[in-house]
Amino acid sequence: MAIGNGSRSGFTHTHGISYGGKEEWMRRFEIYKSNLQLIDHINSLDLPSKLTDTLFADMTMDEVMALFPVMDDERLVCDAAAAEMHDEPEDGLQAEPEIVSEYDRNLAL
Repeated sequence: MAIGNGSRSGFTHTHGISYGGKEEWMRRFEIYKSNLQLIDHINSLDLPSKLTDTLFADMTMDEVMALFPVMDDERLVCDAAAAEMHDEPEDGLQAEPEIVSEYDRNLAL
């Protein structure tokens, strides 16, 4: 994992994070590792921007969405628009196949 300074202790120090005990630390560490794998994968796609670990790197998507409920509303609008795009076309033509990235699959988990 080539993100940030590469160390969990560096992450907690940089962002001033502490946990209530070893169990919480271990749970957050597993989430952090999973998120770093996703970040590394997205960065390997050679997109114009690069992701890195942030203050939210030890949080699940649901936890982040709970902090920013407006983002969740926007996601619902986008999901509805995507579903509408894949409805049966009125002219009976076959719709384009849906392309799902690894990122989308991981979000669904």
